[in-house]
This record gives sequence, C-alpha cells and structure tokens, in this order.
Amino acid sequence: MKNFFLVVFFITFSFPVFAQELDDYFTGTTEAEIKILDIMKEVNRKCDLTDNIRSEGEVKIKAPGMDESASIEIHAKKKSDLWFKIEGPMGIDVATAYFGRDKFTYLNSLNDYSITGPTNQANISAVIRMKVYYDDLMNAFTGTMRLVKYKNDVMEITESGLNNVLVFTTTSDKGIVTKRKYYVDKNTYIVNKCEYTNLKGDIISSIFFSNIINNGDGWYAKTVQASNPKKGEYVTLTIEKYATNQMNLSFYVSIPSDVKKKVWKN
Repeated sequence: MKNFFLVVFFITFSFPVFAQELDDYFTGTTEAEIKILDIMKEVNRKCDLTDNIRSEGEVKIKAPGMDESASIEIHAKKKSDLWFKIEGPMGIDVATAYFGRDKFTYLNSLNDYSITGPTNQANISAVIRMKVYYDDLMNAFTGTMRLVKYKNDVMEITESGLNNVLVFTTTSDKGIVTKRKYYVDKNTYIVNKCEYTNLKGDIISSIFFSNIINNGDGWYAKTVQASNPKKGEYVTLTIEKYATNQMNLSFYVSIPSDVKKKVWKN
C-alpha cells in the first residue's frame, strides 16, 4: 500500500508525452483533416457538458507482485480545478492532491510530506514520476476524453466497425514516432478507447471507457481501465457515485503541521 499511489499514476499515465504546442487554430487543408476536426469539435462539445463533478469510487491495481485496491473521492471543475483523495483499507489516508491551472498541493500521508508549487508539466511529471499534461489528469479522473491536436501531429482517419478511428502521429525531437488512436462512436461521438502505439504498431498503453452513462447530451464512463499490456499492469477506476453541476465543491488540502513541507518555486 505504501507504493500504491505512485504505481497507480505510473501505469495510468505511462503514455509517451513529448513537449508539444497545442494547435488550436488549425482549420485543415484536406478533406480528411476537415472531417477529423469536425469530429473533434463534437467530441469536445459533448465532453464539456459534463462538469462540476463530485464522484466516489474504487481504484484497483493489478501488476506483477501487486493486487490491491483503494477508495477514491474526486472533485473536478474541468477548466481549472482537480482534487482527489485516496484511502486504503480501514480508511487509512494514502494521498490527497489538488491541481489547479496555476498551482498544486500534494500531500503524501503515508510518507509524511507535502509539496506545493506552480502547476506545469515539469512539476506534475516530477510528482507522479511520468511526463503528463494537466488535461491528461483531468480526462482520467473525470471519465471523459477531450481531444487535442499538437502542431507537429500528422492526422489520419480510418474506420473500425461502428467507430471512426482518429490517428495522430507524432515524431519527437529524438525521432521517436508515436501514434495516438482514438476510437470514436460514429453516432454518439463518445470516445470508448484510446491507444498509444509505436511505429511497429505495438500497443504501449491504452485507456478503455466503459459503462457509459448519458448526462443530458453529455456523457461519462463509470469504468476507466488503463493498461500497459507488455508489462502486465492494469489500473481500473470504478465510479460508484457521480454527480454533476455541483456548486459547492471543496478543493482544499489540509496539511498537518508535523509533516515535511516542500515548496517548489519553478
């Protein structure tokens, strides 16, 4: 249980993320690109309808040498605030964290230390030991998926059964090629699967959204499973209570006076 929090993040966010710049103003130059952008627009519109979230559930992790579970409570305002608390058996506090757009607070209750500082990719990555952006955290913990295009993405679209498959190919400064594949239902515009693959087509990591609940014209998944199949690592978030349009959400992290306090200024 002592390493539970770290391992959950390591698996859940083991996607290869490179320093990239969002391309919010790209309008497409080909028929395929324009179609992809139209799909993205509708996916994101429906995603944004699920907001001001309070949820509770269970996190289960299965990996070589580990089979554990913990309870989790989540508060989220998608544009600006994410708070969550993880508890182990018998209500033992494991960790509490708040990530805003500008600053974060992280309390590791098992190891008796806290960290505060500005929210940026470097700091998020240092806390969870994996490169990840703010919106990746938000997607995983809210059971929804917002799609983004980066300036160096090459876009393609294919089909797989009832899904449009949006493929974004990215090449890092070191020449590493990664494909992000989003499986989008043709009728509902729900993203039910996301895969990261290498140039050979091997799956590096994936996220499955299941037990979809309609929220007006929006949606959310009651079950989110992240996996690293090559390593046999699986994390499943099962939501038992999920409420939207909550107006009095608390994002406060109480730091005990006797813990070691770390302040990151950059």
